[in-house]
Amino acid sequence: MLLSLLVDPLMEVPMKIKIDAIDTLFFKDGKPFSMGEETWADGTFPPSPTVIYGALRTAFFAEHPEEFSFAKTGNDPTINLKITSLALGYGNDEYFPLPLDFVKKKNEDKKDEHKAFLMNATKSIHLSSSSLINNFFTTNSTDEIESIDNAALTLSALKRYLKAAEQETVYKVLTDSIQIEPKVGIGRDKATHTTDEAKLYRVGMRRLADKKDFGKTSNKLSLIVSFEGMQLSPNGILKLGAEGKIASYASLNTSFDVFENTELDSIDDKMFKLYLATPALFEKGWLPDFQNNPVFKDFEIELITASIGKPVNVGGFDMKTQTPKPMRKAVPAGSVYYLKTNNSTFSKIYSTINGDSISDFSANEGFGIAYIGRTL
Repeated sequence: MLLSLLVDPLMEVPMKIKIDAIDTLFFKDGKPFSMGEETWADGTFPPSPTVIYGALRTAFFAEHPEEFSFAKTGNDPTINLKITSLALGYGNDEYFPLPLDFVKKKNEDKKDEHKAFLMNATKSIHLSSSSLINNFFTTNSTDEIESIDNAALTLSALKRYLKAAEQETVYKVLTDSIQIEPKVGIGRDKATHTTDEAKLYRVGMRRLADKKDFGKTSNKLSLIVSFEGMQLSPNGILKLGAEGKIASYASLNTSFDVFENTELDSIDDKMFKLYLATPALFEKGWLPDFQNNPVFKDFEIELITASIGKPVNVGGFDMKTQTPKPMRKAVPAGSVYYLKTNNSTFSKIYSTINGDSISDFSANEGFGIAYIGRTL
């Protein structure tokens, strides 16, 4: 009898796992690459949510190979899989993308810990994040400022940010804990599996370890993912990245809420901020569809301003059909929207939207996971 018939979906409980790389990893960015025409393949970290989603499904079918023939059918046992949270692990902390309404001093002293300063939003809208920083956000600092790329902050710092409890924070630069190790590869003829001429290329493999300790430290970057609708063994291995490198995973039991119910009862704000913890795919480009997206159906939402980053290319590869997935442009993680509700309260907004996906596409894969915070 099929496993999908033996397992009661109602008995499935949400899982949270920590994924640790055993070797170097390579996650292709969304840019096109053709062996023979180009010699360097660009990579990225952290990977797109679709990579993690695919790794989870592959891990399930590796545990239950008898179910693989049902993949991408109406009887697919992973059809209800939904990623509900994505974060990074480092040491004993959980990290999230730095909100893009934080900036740094342009001449930051690299000897000190990295500090970011929160901008004050004004009632204006602009499409360019750089123009937003220069023209539509203000700061009390007299120093020249600039945006911050490829950075993250701890879960506790994110909570304080969403509670509007502080105007500055300490952040981590991800590249400080990633070592790039070039690797040379050669294309192969699919028919003969022999070397294909003129297809020499290089990739930048990523070792998730602090540069200063040459990979010997126990404080290494890891991936933390929460999901529901599918069960894996509490501990195991899975394949990650373009070369299918092996990574180990172990289940976790922690979760978080920013506001307690007793706190929500006393908050009657009409203004709020919406922070994207993962990239989002919107029908209207950079702008969420506040009128037609089911997540916002009960609310009248007015956009005040936004701090958004450059769009990121999102693609992927379908293992069953052996074909590339369509390329889309996503609003990057860390983007922040300052919003106002005209017919509700902060408490209702938070209880309905916080932690849900607002992405118009691939919401189940972990795109567009949003958290609600105060602006005051």
